[in-house]
Amino acid sequence: MSQSQQSITTMFDMQRSAVLQSQRTLEQMLDIGKRTNETMLKAMETTMDASQQSTDVTKSAVDAYFSALEASVPGNAEGLQQLRASVHEQIDASNEIQAETWQAMHEMAEQNVAAAEEFTDSYTEVLEDSFDSFLEAHERLEQQTVSAAESVEVPIDE
Repeated sequence: MSQSQQSITTMFDMQRSAVLQSQRTLEQMLDIGKRTNETMLKAMETTMDASQQSTDVTKSAVDAYFSALEASVPGNAEGLQQLRASVHEQIDASNEIQAETWQAMHEMAEQNVAAAEEFTDSYTEVLEDSFDSFLEAHERLEQQTVSAAESVEVPIDE
């Protein structure tokens, strides 16, 4: 292989390496996007759990308050029990609304994550096909360029 052919081959190898590195970078970026969505969904689930635990703690604190109140105010236990039941009903109603809201948000987030993942998978497939097509065309161009360089060098060497 002549010096000019070696230079041409080296140039094409460098271009191919740059294209392959770009492909890997894009694939990594798309994968990071997928993982970010999954992490966001897990964070939402953790927040939902923490919210439920907070409600449980509030309910326990209310119970402790009413128990202390009942112990310190004898003779009005029935009124305090009714008040406790009323507060429990409000907490339960609030908890139910909160749980439904979290569930709706979670379902919507799951749907969005699934749609984004589907889009990313399709886009990745298109990118892979595009890169493959480009690299095939690049290889053909390299072969044609090397052949052209060989045909130009023959008369000069003679």
